[in-house]
Amino acid sequence: MRLVTLTLQAFGPYPGEHTIRFSDFDSAGVYLISGPTGAGKSSILDAVVFALYGHIPRFDLSGGTKTSVRSDLASDDAETLVSLEFEVAGTQHRIERSPAYDRKKRRGSGTTPQSAKCTLLVHREGEWKTVASSVSEAGAQIEQIVGLKRDQFQQIIVLAQGRFAEFLHSDSSKREVILRRLFDSGRFQRATEMVAKEAEATKTTLSDIGRQIEESQERATARAAQLGVEPDDATDVGELVRLLDAIVAERAAARSDAEAASDLASERLRSAEALARDITVREKSLTQLSALDKLSPQTERMREQLDRSDRVHEVWPSVVALDAARVRLSAADERLADFDTEKTSQGVEQLEQQNRRLQDEVAVLRTLAETERRIPALETARDDAVTALEKATAAAAEAAEQTVAFPAKRKDLATAIDRLKADRDALGSVDSELPRLESLLAEAKQRDTARKAHADAVAAEQKAASRHQEAADATRLVLQQYYESTSARLAASLQDGEPCLVCGATAHPSPASAHDAEIVSNEQVDAAQAAEAKCLAELQAAQSQRAEASNEVSGLDRVLEGVDADSVPQQIEKAREQSAEHAKAADAVIEAEKALDLLEAENERLTTALEAVRADVTRLRSDADVAAERLEAARQTVRSDDDASDESVADRLARRTAESAEQASVLKAVQDHATRESELKAAQASFDELIADHPAEDEATVRAWRMTRDESLAAREQVKQHDSDRERITGVLAQPHIVALDQRIADASDDAASLTAAASAAKAALAEAADHLAEARSAAADAKRELQTTGDLQKRIDDLGERAVAVARLAATLKGDSPNSRRMRLETYVLAAQLEAILEAANLRLAALTDGRFSLEHFDGVAARGASSGLGVVVNDAFTGMTRSVSTLSGGETFLASLALALGLADVVQQNAGGISLETLFIDEGFGSLDAQTLELAMQTLSELHAGGRTIGVISHVTSMQERLPQLITVTPLPGGQGSTISVTDPN
Repeated sequence: MRLVTLTLQAFGPYPGEHTIRFSDFDSAGVYLISGPTGAGKSSILDAVVFALYGHIPRFDLSGGTKTSVRSDLASDDAETLVSLEFEVAGTQHRIERSPAYDRKKRRGSGTTPQSAKCTLLVHREGEWKTVASSVSEAGAQIEQIVGLKRDQFQQIIVLAQGRFAEFLHSDSSKREVILRRLFDSGRFQRATEMVAKEAEATKTTLSDIGRQIEESQERATARAAQLGVEPDDATDVGELVRLLDAIVAERAAARSDAEAASDLASERLRSAEALARDITVREKSLTQLSALDKLSPQTERMREQLDRSDRVHEVWPSVVALDAARVRLSAADERLADFDTEKTSQGVEQLEQQNRRLQDEVAVLRTLAETERRIPALETARDDAVTALEKATAAAAEAAEQTVAFPAKRKDLATAIDRLKADRDALGSVDSELPRLESLLAEAKQRDTARKAHADAVAAEQKAASRHQEAADATRLVLQQYYESTSARLAASLQDGEPCLVCGATAHPSPASAHDAEIVSNEQVDAAQAAEAKCLAELQAAQSQRAEASNEVSGLDRVLEGVDADSVPQQIEKAREQSAEHAKAADAVIEAEKALDLLEAENERLTTALEAVRADVTRLRSDADVAAERLEAARQTVRSDDDASDESVADRLARRTAESAEQASVLKAVQDHATRESELKAAQASFDELIADHPAEDEATVRAWRMTRDESLAAREQVKQHDSDRERITGVLAQPHIVALDQRIADASDDAASLTAAASAAKAALAEAADHLAEARSAAADAKRELQTTGDLQKRIDDLGERAVAVARLAATLKGDSPNSRRMRLETYVLAAQLEAILEAANLRLAALTDGRFSLEHFDGVAARGASSGLGVVVNDAFTGMTRSVSTLSGGETFLASLALALGLADVVQQNAGGISLETLFIDEGFGSLDAQTLELAMQTLSELHAGGRTIGVISHVTSMQERLPQLITVTPLPGGQGSTISVTDPN
């Protein structure tokens, strides 16, 4: 992945819009991001992370909430936006992201929530194409494109201040947290927890099964005891089952015997009960037969009556027709009596003629009445049409008047716009002048600070020179004394018989003496030389700081050459006033142009409205003429009626309608009466024809013979029931077992009471035997079932026992408990492998940075007092051949080790992410703490990274870094705490 261009607006400390083309630094390889502490250098990296992932961890508050990345110094109408263009595998991508924040309402006061937005584009076929237009869609695709999660990206793209020194000096537990986040090793911890849960579940299952076995055995023993079987510990399952089966068989045989005795007693009782029933049946049948004999005469009379009713059945409909005709004629007579005799005495034909004449008059009057009712509505329609015409004519005149005044208004407004544009353009140059003046003011303040720092550095250099001179004089004195006392020192070491170190003689007749000179040891000389070297180093450091301060002052003097620094604040104030006037002029131009647009839109609306109103005038004039014509035609129609009376058409219509209805009723009554007379004559003739040859002879006889339907049905049912009862009773008395009843009575011996008692006793004995058998079978079945359950549960314990031991041992091992002698958890073991890979990659660079002296090693020993272990790091010093704690490294050595560790971690994470290519790297570490030699090694390492295809951005506030890295991005605070601005030195 390679960063190409970053654009940010209203983001963090930057209220304005800034663009950085990282691709311009590709040829240089290493560039500097410089600026004072707190100016916002790291916010450039925050913008990169926010554009890709939409979240910056350091913006999280302690309470769990998040603060907005929007600049508090941005103007209300400035949108917070970060756009990042980057390249992956030769394909260019661009992501544009805005955070959620409260923006000022466009209308009214207050704020309104602005939702987060994100758009992801890819450059294909010569143009940018959108591939995601929502926050969720873009987030899902970014990880696939970049190949890194946010934590991984920040860890390997940005080597942040102190982060890797902290990682280097952390204990195993803290180091594990960092590695877990980078390598997503949580699945191994979840696997450990899963095995632990399985071990606990298996242990619980075994305990539950043991309890179930005890409960099942207790239930089996209790059920067996109910049958009199009390097994002891020596009784096995098979013996207990045989005892239970024997008891069940014994009780089954007893039940069979009782069932046979009960069947015999029941059969004898059933025979006696059947004899008693037959005696009762014969006596009841004889009584019923005697009663039927007494009813026979009445039944025969009923048969004759049914026969006569059947004979008049065919004549009866004509009698019913006569009755109906007589009723209808009577009703017609009553209706005819309601009308005047003079009207009802007229003939039907005459009445029909009068009815038709009245109906024709009503139809004519109904038409005239409808026309008369429409006249008020027609008058209203005419008046409305005239009123609408008058209003439309007035509106047309008003619109025409407003349209005529438009050209003069437009000319006046255009002239005002030209005047305002001239005022705005006259002040336009001040916007470019103000940033230059503000930059000069900041540089002047920086020069004042640099001059003070230079003076302090000169004083410090003088003090260091004085201390060095004193240390050098002390060293010369010690050396002089050392040389003067050399003979005495050698003489003091001589021993008889031992050779002299100078002449080799074993005899020492006249050894030198020390006299008054003090004997100086080698340790004293070394201490003096060490003190002088320390003072020399301090002097060199002070000289370097003085040179840096001098260079900074000289550089700022060159920048401010020819500039009156004292007058710059007044020039800035004047430029700001002119800038405010320019902004007001620009706003006035915009407002005037808006007013002109509104005027032209209003004129266009009035022109369109005038055309519409004129069309309405023409239409409404036509409508008014048509309404007047319709009103006059209606009036003419009503006046054309030849009735000269003052009565209205509606009143005449009501009177004639009533007369027509009455005439129609008279006609209908006369016609209906004639019809009913004809129907009665026809019914009488039909009856006379049917009765001529009938036995009944006349209407009265027919009415006397006829039975109603209900009477006929009841009589027939009574006759039928009499015949059926006689046939049934005769059949019962003729049955063989009734005929032989006297002989059966003579053959009977035992009485019914004794037989009933014997049968009841046999049934009771059978029920008791059945209950005993059911009890035995139930108890035996329950006991066998519990014994089977016990056997099944014991088999489960045998199957689970070995697995439970293995799972428990595995869970303890994965958790780091015994038998795990290293107390290293599974996740820690996996992360230790990753740590070894990181250290291996880091040592390749650390060897070059320290000339082969230092290397980092993984320490997996057990920590004391139960502390976390397995992820320890120690340093091996090749000069001493000893391994020691990383806390013994000096500040510069720690920086080099941290840098190597960071680069090694980046390499490993990159490999684990699928070998993705990372061509961009940022280093946010303290280069100011390094001496010249160590800094040179660090810069050489960065150059080697560039040779490998990477572009490195170094973040530092140290001024001397600008001399080494002239290609730079400068972050400068704006005056008055108004945020910061970004400037980029042209790499070319």
